[in-house]
Amino acid sequence: MPNQDIPLHPTADRDLTAVSKPLFASLTEDWWAVILGAAIIAAVLLFNGNGINFQLPAYQWSSIPDLFRKVLSLHNLLLIIEIGVVFLALASFSIVLSVS
Repeated sequence: MPNQDIPLHPTADRDLTAVSKPLFASLTEDWWAVILGAAIIAAVLLFNGNGINFQLPAYQWSSIPDLFRKVLSLHNLLLIIEIGVVFLALASFSIVLSVS
């Protein structure tokens, strides 16, 4: 019969005490997604409750002049850039929080 006193791994004899982390460092990526999602939903409900309307960009056209008048207008392009900046800020914020 083989010897039963041999450790499975050489580091198994070390002390494995738990190290406490700060709250932000202990949250996983899944929890950050839940927290940011709840914050986004709360912000939308708060702003819509106060009468602020969100404008969505237009992506529908029927002719070439209609394309330039609706989709490629300055107002519509600025809305698209604004939405991109909001998504960039949220993604950057979540990356910074999940790394720390």
